[in-house]
Amino acid sequence: MKPRTIILLVVAIVCGLAAMYMTNRLLADKGAPPPVATVKVLLTKKKVDAWVPIKKPDDLFEEKEVPAGSYSSKCIADLKQLQDKLLRHSLDEQLPVTPDDLATDATGGLFTKLKPGMRAVAIRVTPESLVGGFVLPESRVDVMFIKKRGDVDSDTQIILQNMLVLAVDQINQRADDKPTMLGTTATLAATPEEAQQLALAQSLGDLRLLLRQPTDDVALKIKPSSIGQLGHQRRSDGDKPVIDDPDTAYNGGSSGGGIPNLLKPEPKPPEVRPAPPVVVETPKTHELEIHNGDDDITFVYVWDKENNRWLKDHAAKTPEAPKSEDAPKSQDAPKPQPPAVPQDKGSVG
Repeated sequence: MKPRTIILLVVAIVCGLAAMYMTNRLLADKGAPPPVATVKVLLTKKKVDAWVPIKKPDDLFEEKEVPAGSYSSKCIADLKQLQDKLLRHSLDEQLPVTPDDLATDATGGLFTKLKPGMRAVAIRVTPESLVGGFVLPESRVDVMFIKKRGDVDSDTQIILQNMLVLAVDQINQRADDKPTMLGTTATLAATPEEAQQLALAQSLGDLRLLLRQPTDDVALKIKPSSIGQLGHQRRSDGDKPVIDDPDTAYNGGSSGGGIPNLLKPEPKPPEVRPAPPVVVETPKTHELEIHNGDDDITFVYVWDKENNRWLKDHAAKTPEAPKSEDAPKSQDAPKPQPPAVPQDKGSVG
């Protein structure tokens, strides 16, 4: 056989084998399932508790490719969407997270509105203290304290300024169709020190809320107002106050709200106690009378408590015996002797 014929025969065999292989490959591809589409989702690495701020999302969640349709199309796939968020309920391991699982202002209550270091504190209110109901959630208010100490000594002062109202009663969202809201409690965002001041002030008097203009964040230093100052400050043009007494004027602004020391107990005047009565002890005395005929001589003795004896009272004057020719001489007169026992009065005949 010629070499040319052999070469053509080999080429024909190779082409036939190639055609057979391609035919079998096409028949196999027609029976295979189509490729599956996948999507990326975030799954929990471990159990994640509710109401715990997610500071490091990559420590709690991982990205995975899953077949499309395996989970809800609302599943979160970006770790940045979970930064500093809160879960409304806990999630077990290998579960996806959706926006419905995250706490929002509407579903998270007051947690989402409180900044770090702040507390929610509720105070009792009335329609008057709520400005007729115009104090709503998310309003800014000043807190005025009215201290009642009798008609003359009562005074009032703004003790806190630019406070955020979190809720009125159980409502923490402002409804567009309700311009007013009445309730019995108002919840404010306060520091722990401010919360103490509010609790103490409400126990001592009444609190009222003053509605602020939303863009007014200037804190003023305002002196207390007493009954004696009523009428000293008035407005002439509805804008600027006219102040008769300079002591009642605003004395400038401050960088922060500040808590005036209004609730500090006023110093009491020193108590003046009456001096104890001076008890003057009357010394115990004894009189000794000596009768010698027509002569009477009286001696006075004072009892010495320290030495437990009788002493002659030299301050007492002893009457002189009348001089008489019949009077006995002094050397013959009997010498006076102190009594043996104390007695009120005795006589010797």
